Amino acid sequence: MVSAVAVLPRAGCTALHTARRLGNQTQLFQAPFLRGGIPLLQCLPPARQNRSVRMASNSNVKERRPAAPDTNNRPKRGISDAEAAERRNKLNKSVPLGDRLLTASNQLLNVVAYPIGFGVLAVTLPFIWVRRLFYEAFKEPQDMTDKVVLITGGSSGIGEHMAYEYARLGARLSLVARRKDKLHEVEANSWALGAHDVMIVEADLGDEAGCKLALSKTLEHYDHLDLLVNNAGLFNSFYFDDAKDTKGFQSILDTNFWAAVNLTHHALPHLKASKGQIYVTVSVSSIAPVPMNTLYNASKSAVASFYHTLRIELGDKVPITMFSPGIVKSEMTDGKFIQPDGHVADYEEGIQLRRQNGFGLIPLLPTALAARAAVDATRKRKPDVIFPVWYGLFAYFRLLAPEILDPLLRSILTGKPSPLKRVQDAVGGGLGEPNQQQLERGGMRKVGEKDSVEEKSGATK
Repeated sequence: MVSAVAVLPRAGCTALHTARRLGNQTQLFQAPFLRGGIPLLQCLPPARQNRSVRMASNSNVKERRPAAPDTNNRPKRGISDAEAAERRNKLNKSVPLGDRLLTASNQLLNVVAYPIGFGVLAVTLPFIWVRRLFYEAFKEPQDMTDKVVLITGGSSGIGEHMAYEYARLGARLSLVARRKDKLHEVEANSWALGAHDVMIVEADLGDEAGCKLALSKTLEHYDHLDLLVNNAGLFNSFYFDDAKDTKGFQSILDTNFWAAVNLTHHALPHLKASKGQIYVTVSVSSIAPVPMNTLYNASKSAVASFYHTLRIELGDKVPITMFSPGIVKSEMTDGKFIQPDGHVADYEEGIQLRRQNGFGLIPLLPTALAARAAVDATRKRKPDVIFPVWYGLFAYFRLLAPEILDPLLRSILTGKPSPLKRVQDAVGGGLGEPNQQQLERGGMRKVGEKDSVEEKSGATK
């Protein structure tokens, strides 16, 4: 018998001889090598090949094939087999030439964009830095005498002290917040410091109707608007998965983001007419993902992105200053936080809560100092200010080395209690109960003063 295959795989012959030794003819003729069409008879001596072929032809053994899948238990598809085949054909078609060109273009940019970009920065940065130095040295701050300034969150914190700074400059103020008694106090102080006019508007800026009310009252009193100060804010301090009620989520976004957006939308035509400008309190939280401040961080990131984009759209028509302070001594660091069940902590809760994040080991900014820096940046129409500047390191680490920043923040700021808080407790640090001077100058809450989510905060960070 002439062999059709000169050489066979050793594994096939080994399997066949094993079957022969076991005397199992059925196994021999059911071997997968026979089913696959491989002439394993070449492993036999020539005298045995003819007999083996006759045995195979006379045998009733049938080829075993893999069992067909049980289609009865298969989940039913929403489409027929024909439609499925048609869809597969469409999806498996080759990528169009246009898409291939787009892919190639992006791959090329992946290679050349960074070298070109860093080259441009290397050439232009020295000129930009020199320009900034001269700008800082010789730029005259804007004269605020009789300028109409609308300040949201004007009852406490940065907003309160910005009102005092503008009052010293002879501006005309419109102070907007929810707590009327606090507004009257700030109003009286502003008159005493030299404001040319002061009005107050009690409004809940978490609703668009409150934004419209604040603007309409201001325009009714002053006829125009020169500066919009978006400063109202609300803070949370809890792990996201500890939240028991989501009602506080919307309150934070309503106050921190939508209040600024809605008020800006309605004020923009008036600011264009007066060649005015916009100020917004952002936060270093927009660049530093500090644990337990999930929603606050997200709201401030949204604010930063919105106003950065709006600034590009408007150009020089309405200058926008984005001021990002660090941790400011205010009602927020006094423990005025949204809690997991959605309520705002009252004074007694705040005594404990203000210590939980280890604020005592981080240099706090005096409220008046932060407000003075914010007013100075706005008068010089600076586009972006991080105050103090060392917080800007977070941006570089977040962009270039998140592998360092994320584990660092996680290791020192997470846990119950966090390592930072344990160190704070061990060294006796942390924010103590506000003294009388802080209560008078720092925008702190008084004993027994309460708040709620339904009454959205005018505090700022």
